[in-house]
Amino acid sequence: MSLDTVHISFRRVTELKRLVRKCFTCKKRTRHVGEFEDWSGWTIRCCACGDSWQQTMDGWWLTPRPFERGWRKRAVAKAQELWRKAGETKAAEAEARP
Repeated sequence: MSLDTVHISFRRVTELKRLVRKCFTCKKRTRHVGEFEDWSGWTIRCCACGDSWQQTMDGWWLTPRPFERGWRKRAVAKAQELWRKAGETKAAEAEARP
């Protein structure tokens, strides 16, 4: 790659999925939302604790937590927002079917 070449990469979620499974952090069954990206694969977020994991060839890895105040509260809010969005997508797909 030469010095004058520009490569722009952005995150594009192609699929949202609702899941109910055992959280690795909470140690109980909670709501999760799964996001699929073409480049990175699946990422799941817990709607109770806000932690997220990415699927790799070695299994599921906890994504790095930010070193800042209030991150967990924002992460839980984001997961719950995605949960609602995944439900709306599913309802719209069901209405579109004949």
